[in-house]
Amino acid sequence: MPGLQALIVHDLAHGMDRVDTVLCCAAPDTRRHRGPALFEAMMHGAGLPFTAPRGGVPTVVHGWSEPEWTLFPPPVGRRLVHQVYAMADLDVLAELCGAGTIAFKAGTEFTAVNRALGLFAALRARTGRPRATRHWTPLVRAASWLVDRFGDEAGGFTVTVSGKRDGRPITRRLGMTARQDGGRIPSLLPGIAVDHVLAGRLQTTGLVPLHSWLAPHELRTALRERGISLWRRDDEEGWQPWEE
Repeated sequence: MPGLQALIVHDLAHGMDRVDTVLCCAAPDTRRHRGPALFEAMMHGAGLPFTAPRGGVPTVVHGWSEPEWTLFPPPVGRRLVHQVYAMADLDVLAELCGAGTIAFKAGTEFTAVNRALGLFAALRARTGRPRATRHWTPLVRAASWLVDRFGDEAGGFTVTVSGKRDGRPITRRLGMTARQDGGRIPSLLPGIAVDHVLAGRLQTTGLVPLHSWLAPHELRTALRERGISLWRRDDEEGWQPWEE
């Protein structure tokens, strides 16, 4: 399940009377070369229809659609991101906080690559072709390797939660960045869990709510120990370091 997102949303939504929108955006580093499984998933999902909550209504959307510019904390900066393929976030976060709109978007640091993938997805969504994309994986992966030689190791991730408190709209954002090996961010929570297991700090067994064994301040401490910079951004202000 999307554990890191679930913990962050649970924290940001604290005190809200209602959660309307959850938006997660990933900016992976482009320096580290990925394996074929990631490229197969990316190409398979491009233009593929799936259902996502939009305003409380299950809506058919397509992989690598809905482009928008997103500002990530330093040193990542502004990136063009697209709605990726069907993610567990769409179901888990809806059940967790009852948000009517949930999206998970991502984009590389190269705008031309993001636009090219978006155009490929739009063509596939309109025509249904090409049906099979697996044979494209070696070519796309090789091209990615060449482009990555000019890429940066920095990566980032943001979570935005919007809702109502006392009848007034409120938006909270948390961002995290890694100056090196930014693609490791999704693997951080399992590493934290392993540390808890080895240290004997987990007192329960089986399926339990995430926040029952890892409080928000403990998560932030663990992330900082792993070289992650944390940021906050309220409403339209710029990103500021997260101060406890």
